[in-house]
Amino acid sequence: MSASEPISLLMISPNQAEIEWVAQLCDRTASDITFHSAADVAAAEQVLAGHKINVMLLDLGLSETGADAKIIAMLDRLNRSAPVIVITDSADMDVEQSFIDCGVVDVLHRQELTPSGLRRSLRYAIARREADNHLARLQLLDPVTGLAAQPLFWEILALAVRRAKRNRDFFAVMLVDFKSVSAGSDAPTDGLLNLLTTRLQQIMRASDTIARFDSRQFAILAESMPRIEDVQIVAAKIISELAKPDEASGHHTALHIAVGIALFPTSAASAEGLISRASEAVQQVITRGQSDFAFA
Repeated sequence: MSASEPISLLMISPNQAEIEWVAQLCDRTASDITFHSAADVAAAEQVLAGHKINVMLLDLGLSETGADAKIIAMLDRLNRSAPVIVITDSADMDVEQSFIDCGVVDVLHRQELTPSGLRRSLRYAIARREADNHLARLQLLDPVTGLAAQPLFWEILALAVRRAKRNRDFFAVMLVDFKSVSAGSDAPTDGLLNLLTTRLQQIMRASDTIARFDSRQFAILAESMPRIEDVQIVAAKIISELAKPDEASGHHTALHIAVGIALFPTSAASAEGLISRASEAVQQVITRGQSDFAFA
């Protein structure tokens, strides 16, 4: 988005006086800002359904609490549509970081809401979203789940192999294949992919790499996992958690989960060899017809 292109801004706030004040700021900032407002997230989603919004300004009195579970879920819904800027009353760095950690592009303190400060923040938020989309277009990130895509996973795995050879280390590569028991060959929905992604992220450590490897397959690189028994425990937990129905959304799709595991250096000593052996192990499980894991 060039500096001369108009901005479509949606402000979400229960405070009508605050909305009117920011609308006046937009008028003073430039004539190229189209201003929309909503009192809550439900109303905001109605605006998003009918208008192309470039950026959202969120003022729900959140500065006292930071990003709790409900706020994180709300921000996740909003972030799918446009980048979000949060307004706070406080300069508390921990509160600010809690919003950044759950996807907020910028945090504006209320005293920074000046014509120049607002315009700068809006342009920054839009530029950040465009940069993220550019990475996705380069196939570094999967556009549905936000996970590493297959090309990026290959690069990370190759680096792990070189590092493990140098340090004489041990690591595991897991391919997680999922298939609906009754859905035939239809592609998985975005909702199902995001549900499974969230569950994998809750199971794995922050140091592990999770990728969308294929349409129905995730790849996991688990470094510094000291024992084969630890890998077995993780694989069993993946199967158990991914097969659970999602009670909150009513998702009841029955899934077969097949986990193929290759170990460096015992299964193979190259990135290509590890993926090949893990794929063979996946096929062994699929042939059995039941959710399970297998080592290469």
